Amino acid sequence: IIVTGDKDAFQLITPHTKIMTTIKGVSEVKIYDEEDIRKKYGVGPEKIVDILALKGDVSDNIPGVPGVGEKTALALIKEFGSVENILNNTDKISKNILREQIKKYENQIKMSKKLATIVREVPMEYDFDSFKVKTPNYEKLWKVFKKLEFNNLLKKINPQINQAKKKLKFNLVETEEKLKGVINKIIERKYFAFYLLTSSCNAISANIFGIALSFKDNENYYIPLFSLNLLENTKCLSTELVLDQLRSCFENKGISKISHYLKFTFVLLRR
Repeated sequence: IIVTGDKDAFQLITPHTKIMTTIKGVSEVKIYDEEDIRKKYGVGPEKIVDILALKGDVSDNIPGVPGVGEKTALALIKEFGSVENILNNTDKISKNILREQIKKYENQIKMSKKLATIVREVPMEYDFDSFKVKTPNYEKLWKVFKKLEFNNLLKKINPQINQAKKKLKFNLVETEEKLKGVINKIIERKYFAFYLLTSSCNAISANIFGIALSFKDNENYYIPLFSLNLLENTKCLSTELVLDQLRSCFENKGISKISHYLKFTFVLLRR
């Protein structure tokens, strides 16, 4: 899975490669596969560069053809199959103005396709183990944040440094049955400590990667959510289901909630 906000990367989708990108700003993410691209554009991922060559992309300085948007580009690709076939059959383009534009900007179209094509033959050595998500060295991270005066991030790092010195075991909650068991414990104990693992420190745009729950040092639970599943291939429940199930516990005034960064957490949960 390639995680990117650049939809030009759709051209990289194959039976073995998917793209995870944001939708609706940065509040939601979606994974695209070959079928999703066909549903969205009516063509396969391999035709994305041809579409970009015609319509252009201002953000990447790809000029394309003036006056040709996505709708027209898609219609041409569906009819002719590729930029090269379009340029070899310009006389078959029914609309006069469009035909003349294609002829006029032939060289620009070729250049645009070259600019839009992501090079896949870059020689590089890699070790998949090095790509695994690992717990950071919080003490080194603290020094970097201190030097750069990232004061808000320092506040988040300090508890992590203390926690890193004390290793805790967590029970993984990846099924509805296990989630119901944890909720029953919360109702029975009438208190729980929790911490939200998020994608950023911005409560308006952050996504929740997971929820850690605890009753005491030797009774800890971790609920991995959708985004973490992508990184670690862990079976997990959907964010919507988990938050909906936990809602009654959060809203119950008779159950004590223990956490920190409560303003951030409150805003995030109220979204």
